[in-house]
Formats: sequence, C-alpha cells, structure tokens
Amino acid sequence: MKKLLFLILACLFVFTSVQADEFEQFKDNFLGEFDSYKKQLDEEFENYKRILDEELQNYKKEIGAYWSDLKISNNKIFVEYSQDKKSRKIVDYENDRLIVEVKVDNLSDETSNISKVQELVEDTINENLVTAFERDQVSKNVERRLSKKSNIVVTGDIPKVNVLSPYITQKTDIEKIKEAIKSSDIKTVEDKGTKILQVEINLPNKDLKEKVNFVKKYVFNYAGAHRIQPEVIFSIIHNESYFNPLAKSYVPAYGLMQIVPRTAGADATKFLFGKEKILAPSYLYNPDNNIKIGAAYFRILYYSYLKGIKNPTSRLYCSIAAYNTGSGNVAKAFVGSYNISAAVNVVNRMSPDDVYRTLKRSLPYNETKRYLDKVLDKIKVYEAAF
Repeated sequence: MKKLLFLILACLFVFTSVQADEFEQFKDNFLGEFDSYKKQLDEEFENYKRILDEELQNYKKEIGAYWSDLKISNNKIFVEYSQDKKSRKIVDYENDRLIVEVKVDNLSDETSNISKVQELVEDTINENLVTAFERDQVSKNVERRLSKKSNIVVTGDIPKVNVLSPYITQKTDIEKIKEAIKSSDIKTVEDKGTKILQVEINLPNKDLKEKVNFVKKYVFNYAGAHRIQPEVIFSIIHNESYFNPLAKSYVPAYGLMQIVPRTAGADATKFLFGKEKILAPSYLYNPDNNIKIGAAYFRILYYSYLKGIKNPTSRLYCSIAAYNTGSGNVAKAFVGSYNISAAVNVVNRMSPDDVYRTLKRSLPYNETKRYLDKVLDKIKVYEAAF
C-alpha cells in the first residue's frame, strides 16, 4: 500500500512539474510575442508619421512651384488641385462656401474662361469620396508605402458618398449651385505672373437635420451600441470636421471625428478587434468606419478610463476634454500629474460646476478649453434638433 501511494505521489510530482514547466514556457512565449508585436506597432507608428511628413513636404514643394498662395486640405476645408496644377477647388465646410480658381493665359477669351470655371464647379458637384481619394496624392502615397508588407495596417473600402453631401440633399440643390455660379462675380487676381479667375459662392443653406442626413444612421447606430447620447457624437463631428468627410490634419488625424491612429485608433481597435491596429487613411475616410472608431473611443473614455467619476455630468465634461487632449491631460488639470485614479478621487469631491471651472482654468491647452465649450454648446443644439 505504501509503495502504491509513493508511486501515485511520484507521478503527481512529475505531472505537476511538467505542467509548471509548460506554463512557464507558455508565459514566456506569450510575453515574447506581445513584446514583439508592441515593438513592431511602435516602429510602424513612427514610420507612419515619417512617411506622412515626407509626402506632405514633397506635395507642398510641388504645389508651391505653381501657386505662391499655398492652400492644402485640413479638418475644415477640402482643397484639390487639377492634374496640371492650373486650377483648384476649395470646399469650406465651416463657412459653407465653394471657391474655384483657374489660371488662364488669355483674359480676353471670356467664353472659354467662364466655361473652365463652370467645368470645375460641375466636377465638384459630381465628385465622390472614391474619386477624391484617388486624386489625393499625399494620402494615396502614404497608404501605399505604409501598408506594404504589413499585417498591422488596416485599409478600407471608401463609399461613393458625394464630397458635397452636407449640401446636396435633394436634386434641386445641384441646380442652386449651378445658378449661383452664373450669378456670381468672377474676380481676377494674379499669382506668379499668371492671371487667376476666382469665383466664390455660398453653398445651399441647410438645417441641421438635412445637413447630417448622410451620417445620421451611423451616429444613431453606434451611439446606441456604446450607450452614448447621439447629440454628443453629432457635436464632436461638428466641432472636429464640420461634417467634412475628407477632413485631415497632419497630427495625423483623419475623417469626420478626426481619429488619430496612434491614440484613439489604437485604443478603439484594441477594444473592437482585440488587438491594436494601425488605421490607414482609406479606412478612416469611410464615414461608417470613422464614426464606429470615434464612438468606441468615446465609450472607452467615459466607461473605462474615467469610469470612477460618479456624477454623469462631471464625467461627460472630463470625457469631452479627454477626446481632445487625452485622459492624462485631464487628470493633470486636477492633480498636476497624469494619475487618473488620483484625479477621479478629487473630481468625486467636487460639484459638476466646480469640475467645469477647474477644467476651464487648469487644462494644459487653451484649444481644449475652447473645445469643451464648443462641444457643450452644440450638444444643446442637436438635442433640440432631434
């Protein structure tokens, strides 16, 4: 009996030792793979920024050879040059304007010149996001170089959504734009010794319900999925991009909700896909994808990073500020460091009004202070609209 017991114990000891060794090996392999992936991710994020900077500088140099008044797309305006660089269109989403400019050789050929202006307007009216992306030299080159041989980069299909979607909500709007061109004054300016015909028109004035119609289903869908009030998402889009689907800034940030791939994009992809990914421009220029990522990121801020804040109004204030500047900078406004847990404890001893005043007084950046007010103001507007 003693021999049998000894044999069983010996077997258990060997089995346990083997299990322990296998666990240690599994742990080492897992941590090794994690560290390797994180290192690759960090390297490719750095590569992303380097490639973007290179392509942007090359583009500015190329355009600068033709235009001294250099204009490029940002979060508020969409700028596109013709292939020969002799004309450009500017859609100003903040001020609801369309500007077209055409360089001409002979001002006396009035019929031909007016025709060139009208063709450019017609092209703008008919342009969709697919065409715009194909013509976007910087984004195309960045994506081509970035996604080459990479399993971390996620690209996407861009839908045939009209560039002027916030303004063309019915067929009569197209005619309104064409008529506005006919009745607009054509100015003549000079650049680099060449005459430029310039026309500026006001785009159709739309109420909010019409203007946001092209993204409304995505906003309500993801607001419901992530337990966020839709007016919060509408307001963020309004202030980030003015509903410019091709919005970009060279942080870099892309699309309607101005997703920064390294921060919001990384957090949201880890939440949605289980692993951090790098989101390419084509993925973020898709309105559905963009709002999916932006709404998921706001959820992470509100329900994860800042979940310890008990008062929902105080938490909303902090989440809005964090969307612009990061939760660490929000914490810094309350405790002078990036310690979110410590900041949460301080916030929970304050009234919502005191939280708001502290953010306005102590946030590290004036841009974020202004952003908080703008988003809160527009939340009220969208609450009333819907």
